[in-house]
Amino acid sequence: SAEQEKLAEDAPALVTLDILPADSAGSRRGLKLVFSLAGHPASDVNLEISEALVRLSSFKENWLFSPLDVELPFKVEEATSGGARFSRKAGTLTLTLWESEALH
Repeated sequence: SAEQEKLAEDAPALVTLDILPADSAGSRRGLKLVFSLAGHPASDVNLEISEALVRLSSFKENWLFSPLDVELPFKVEEATSGGARFSRKAGTLTLTLWESEALH
């Protein structure tokens, strides 16, 4: 329906997921994820990071779509959102994560 299409337009989405290669002996691979926030302010966005999944959901009940789950291609450190950068101008969230030490 048109209403469902409108909801899909307003839903945050994963724009890119890039693997950052390890650059020297002992360094770890990284992941860089860029999400479009579809006009939602950073204060509405709840970011959860586990070793295999990133989830975007809302702090507000009026966010009308399901949480966005992104499965990661390798295990990462369960980071805080310290690696997250919101750009109000671009309407994006950029997240950088690093491969789990446990793999080495």
